[in-house]
Amino acid sequence: MTFFQFCKQAFPLITDQTISRMVAGVEVLAFRPDDELRRLAALGVELGLTDRLTSEGNPEEILASLAGSEEGRRWTEAFERAKTPWFSYFAEYGFTHDQQTWASDLSIPLQGIARYATKIAAGEDISRPVERLRAERDEIVAEYRALLTEDEAKQFDELVGLAGKVFPYIEEHNIYVEHWAHDVFWQKAWELADLLLAAGFTEQRDDMFYLNRFELDTVLFDVVDSWAIGVPARGKRRWQEAIARRRGVVAALQAAPAPPAYGIPPQQVTDPFAVMNYGVTTERVADWLGTGDGGTTTLSGGPGSLGVVEGRVRVLKSEVDLPSLQPGEILVAPITAPSWAPAFAVAAGVITDIGGMMCHVAIVCREYGIPAVVGTGFATTRLTTGQRVRVDGKAGTVTVLDAPGTDAGRREPARTSEEISG
Repeated sequence: MTFFQFCKQAFPLITDQTISRMVAGVEVLAFRPDDELRRLAALGVELGLTDRLTSEGNPEEILASLAGSEEGRRWTEAFERAKTPWFSYFAEYGFTHDQQTWASDLSIPLQGIARYATKIAAGEDISRPVERLRAERDEIVAEYRALLTEDEAKQFDELVGLAGKVFPYIEEHNIYVEHWAHDVFWQKAWELADLLLAAGFTEQRDDMFYLNRFELDTVLFDVVDSWAIGVPARGKRRWQEAIARRRGVVAALQAAPAPPAYGIPPQQVTDPFAVMNYGVTTERVADWLGTGDGGTTTLSGGPGSLGVVEGRVRVLKSEVDLPSLQPGEILVAPITAPSWAPAFAVAAGVITDIGGMMCHVAIVCREYGIPAVVGTGFATTRLTTGQRVRVDGKAGTVTVLDAPGTDAGRREPARTSEEISG
């Protein structure tokens, strides 16, 4: 944020995109799980296992089919080594009990491996364009540095160096906190849930998660006390009634999409963290509060990643929908998580409801060279799977090119900025 502020003062006409490209091409630990999938896909192709890795079947069947050959056993050994810790990765962010990790649902990493293996077998290069990004980064830095005085250039060098050093931490906390630590926490929480179920206090395995932590203390006392005395737990019926009522409340909340903003906004949004990470700007908030009735053919958001692409959208509300994303489609989601990385190897562009210049999806799309518009507020509620749109990652706009349902079943490739201009 300090680097952004310096650049805005030193170069008044500079865009946020240009500043962000000055720290592109970094090695970030959050890319490691996806790198493991790419490595395993390459190994599978090298060992002649492409057909088995891309075959139909559940994870158990696919892994069992590999166990019958020396090449397959060699591959599964590499697969097992990659699990810890790189598969301790939630399909979303791990903030709730009902999310799966790659390790608990092996169909998630295996599907990513299959897609990468198909690309490699077809002769495609699946590596991230890191060298190109670094060359562009160095060129931009040199051009802007040349505009500064000697003292300003010295300060610029310090800030760009520091920004490059701390930049990875924006993403790497995801590995250690949201994923690895949450995985350990939820595994222990599920053990407690199983204890309550085995004790006969709950009726379903996830009942415990409809209690808050203060109520859970009372429940545990009831379970232990009743066991010690040898009588049925007194609170079982009371808590089952509460759990049933709360299930209905949660289901209703999940069924109702929330608007992107509530209430009376400040006259000016000045918090740089809110702006850069979440895309909460004065203009965006005004848009969210004032144009929530739909009917427009253009969505405005933040310029997440440069490029223009036209194509059909695939609206995904959660990670469970990821298998439906087809090559060349434009991914539309409320927000993405680091574990969605394999999807970025398939998508032609990305649109999100939430996010700013330094949100996860913007960072990843810039590193993968995919156009992205973030922080639109309404993309998942206004767009319908199959609609054709134009994503302009520089202007931060999404233009609807056809009505919902128009030729929605027709498959056609996305068009890049070069093809559009041509």
